[in-house]
Amino acid sequence: MVRFILWLIGSLLTRGIFCFLCAVLFLITGSARIHKIMWHLYQSWVGQLSSHVRTLIPNIEVAQEGDLDVQGAYIIIANHYSWLDILILYTVLYGRAPGFVFVMKRSLLKLPMIGIICWGLGHPLMRKDRKRKGGRLLNHWALEGAVKKAVEYGYGIAIFPEGTRYNIYDQLPKTSYRNLLNPKASGLNILVENMPMPVTVVDVSLAYKESQHKIVDFLLGRVSAVHVRISQHYLAHTEVKNWLRDRWLKKDAHLHQDKQSLLAGD
Repeated sequence: MVRFILWLIGSLLTRGIFCFLCAVLFLITGSARIHKIMWHLYQSWVGQLSSHVRTLIPNIEVAQEGDLDVQGAYIIIANHYSWLDILILYTVLYGRAPGFVFVMKRSLLKLPMIGIICWGLGHPLMRKDRKRKGGRLLNHWALEGAVKKAVEYGYGIAIFPEGTRYNIYDQLPKTSYRNLLNPKASGLNILVENMPMPVTVVDVSLAYKESQHKIVDFLLGRVSAVHVRISQHYLAHTEVKNWLRDRWLKKDAHLHQDKQSLLAGD
């Protein structure tokens, strides 16, 4: 725990500050060279973070269907259970696929230093409201802009189609699945429509032994087991809604199986 906290503080005071300065310069100049430096810092940080995550969660089991052959811009979809999901995605995909950004709340722009870094790296920043421009939601414009940037620089965008976390302790919205919320195709559809065909999609299924995770559980190494399934697919622009529904049915069955396996391991 102490080692991770010291690393995190140190990385924010070194890579973080340098990356922030690069983001400011990128905002002013739009230089591709500046973005490349910023991206290198980001990926170096992700690599070290992944190493710490594997130390604190040593029992991450990965089942990969075939080889991943990801070239250029691509999309990652995953179910959403925990705040740990992003850390797990970083960890299992690092070295398997090019780096990626993820859809995040626009309110994070208010965080000192971190907000401008996230913008500079290309994270799509989503609003809570439904404000429009030219008859379209501002969030749709933001996703389109993020895709153009990902295509230009050749990285991935991760999205959680459920839109929120599946938490058995919360009042869940009505769902057609045992282990998932109903997926929303609109965000994924915009990403797919604005990428060159065929669109590469990496589907990740995350199953945890525990239903809830506190930050202290992670820091103290008390997250006992995680099972991850990874598969690669290719999508055409017209297939999104039906394809996503089919993937969610298969994901639900896999999650049920993996959760039973994790609980049987007691």
